[in-house]
Amino acid sequence: MIDRRAGVFVLLALALGFGGAGCGEDATQLIVVVDSDLSVPAELSRIQVVVSGPAASQPPIDVELAGSGAPRLPLTLGVSPAGDALGPVTVRALGHSGGRVIVEASGRTTLVRGQSRVLWLFLGRSCVDEMCGSNERTCRDGRCASIDVPFGELPRWTGEIPARPIDAGPRSDAALDAALDADRDLDGAPDVQPRDLGPPIEGGPEDDAGPAEDAGPEEDSGPPPPPCPGGCDDGMACTIDRCDLGLGRCEHTPVDLDGDSYADAACGGEDCDDGDPAVHPAAREECDGDDDDCNGADDDGCPCSPLGTVEACTTSCGSSGMRACTASGWLDCVPPGESCNAVDDDCDGQVDEGHAYVATGARMLSASGRSSRRPAVAAGSDSIVGVWQRDASSGVLGPRWVIEAMRVTSAGASDGAAMVVADRVSSVWPAITATTDGYALAWWEPTRSLGDPEPDGVGFGLLRADGSRAGPSSRVEDVGTSTPSPAIAWSGTELGVAYEGSDFWLERLSPTGMPLGGRQRIGGAVDSTLLALVWSGVEYAVLWREGAGMSLARGLVEPFRRTSITTDPRDEEDLALAATSRGFVAVAGDDHNDVFVHVSADGGETFRPGTRLSTAHSQGTSCDPQEMHGVASVTAGPDQVLVLWAEDGVVGGPGGTGGGGTTRIAMARFGADGTMLQPPTVVADAQPSNLQPAAVWLGDHAVLLWSATAGSCTDRAIWSASVGCP
Repeated sequence: MIDRRAGVFVLLALALGFGGAGCGEDATQLIVVVDSDLSVPAELSRIQVVVSGPAASQPPIDVELAGSGAPRLPLTLGVSPAGDALGPVTVRALGHSGGRVIVEASGRTTLVRGQSRVLWLFLGRSCVDEMCGSNERTCRDGRCASIDVPFGELPRWTGEIPARPIDAGPRSDAALDAALDADRDLDGAPDVQPRDLGPPIEGGPEDDAGPAEDAGPEEDSGPPPPPCPGGCDDGMACTIDRCDLGLGRCEHTPVDLDGDSYADAACGGEDCDDGDPAVHPAAREECDGDDDDCNGADDDGCPCSPLGTVEACTTSCGSSGMRACTASGWLDCVPPGESCNAVDDDCDGQVDEGHAYVATGARMLSASGRSSRRPAVAAGSDSIVGVWQRDASSGVLGPRWVIEAMRVTSAGASDGAAMVVADRVSSVWPAITATTDGYALAWWEPTRSLGDPEPDGVGFGLLRADGSRAGPSSRVEDVGTSTPSPAIAWSGTELGVAYEGSDFWLERLSPTGMPLGGRQRIGGAVDSTLLALVWSGVEYAVLWREGAGMSLARGLVEPFRRTSITTDPRDEEDLALAATSRGFVAVAGDDHNDVFVHVSADGGETFRPGTRLSTAHSQGTSCDPQEMHGVASVTAGPDQVLVLWAEDGVVGGPGGTGGGGTTRIAMARFGADGTMLQPPTVVADAQPSNLQPAAVWLGDHAVLLWSATAGSCTDRAIWSASVGCP
């Protein structure tokens, strides 16, 4: 059953008039006249007429020319629009002989509202077996021509058949058969109320074949019975219903709305898109995002689809890029430009190159009134804790130092009060690292300097996530009267504590502080108390001063692998070490006010000559003439390192000689390959006597701590700030 929507044209067969429409200029219609110069029925036994509009093709009218009661040529049919669309409408006549199409004639035009015109379709002998190779062309008088015919060039319908534009000679039949008068619409049943639209339309001249043979009087048996009693509508939306007049039976053809010879899959056919003639089981699969060949898979066999698509992708360095689909497949993911976000966006191995990190305003972190210095800071999974040493003496017996801890926010502000976490006799030079459940702390206990008979040693304690003490403190090792400058690192399963005694040593501890296998000798100590320790991801790495240079040792147990680092022939006064994705960055501040950065990009086997950062590196201030200035470095992700140091506020000023002046905290950034990503930048300059910077990286920015005077020389406080993208 066909849905006649707008754009559908109704085809009606006419006998002695144009049934269902009127004459004159007020009717919108196309009168189709089908004729032939072929012998009927010997050469031409059946004619089919098919009408196609913008919406779909309509079921053909099928006229048998052989047998008793068959109509005679010419046939006259009417085409009227069933909606608002007036075209284009295509009418095609197919002439059959012996069960095959031997000739066709087509015309395409667009109707004009209120006008009736005549379209001749002549099935000429000169066009037999000439199909012109395209639905856009048809045969006229032996020649192929376009099927398009301007509506204005067609003869007007006056109620009589006009002469054909080109005379093809006499026709073999002279008039329409009277049987069509009873069945104008060829539906197998007589018309109920045929409209009288004027006198009969005469056919062309008949063949001069002499008088007709007298067949005797016909028996008056009344009109013949309809070939398809009751009509052929089966009430099903998935079939096109028609009556085959020649066979006298109904035919129900599966719906094929797009005319690609495949029935709609919704009606049990194989066409998965019956609205697109380019989609069917025999179609070639295109890389267009659709299932063109109806095999259930979109774009099977395509390297990617649809061609020309551009989509988001993840680059080799983990950033979000774009890639394009081509005939050869997806192109490589193109990274975006570099943004300031602590990520290597453009996959060049550098982080935030071309961008400058800036610092927030400095703020006082510890309470003033007592001298606080030598800060250290670490970040756990859900907190940040800073530690420092504070003078807790009464001022009568000389300094007595304790170590305080404070929880810090990600912006560097205090997140609670300072708490004493180490107070055995005297506790200085704290070092802190985050563990799985909290923090571990190591420090130096200079007992002999206070008249205590106990030898100097390395203290150890555990802190909770909020910075409070978790249990009593203990000693890792007695170290005589030296300055051990302890350092501490967490491997993920154990703790490493490095310090100086008669040599440099590494003590491995359980998460609760129990020794694991005894201390390991790292190397010889030569004229220095400086030490730095990191966990590289697979082993410990220890940096110390050796003569006028530095040495790096790596391993878990002795013997450790050693690498010598050649520096300027001056004594290093401060050291710092950071691990990167390629190796290590070693920082040294010497006693001639310079800071050098040495980079190893081969896992620590060799170090490049140092990059000089400052010619005004502070060695002390008027308050602290002998105080070491301090350098620090922190791994900011696997591919960059922040280097911090204290320098004179005025280049060449008295601070460079240790005699006075103010100092400031400066910073530079380096890539894992040694590229300087950001030149020296001042990050703290408001307080006098800025010394001893420390820092921790939080994923996208760093929190800085340093010591600075808060008023008098005896009133030093811990200050803080954060550094990152603006």
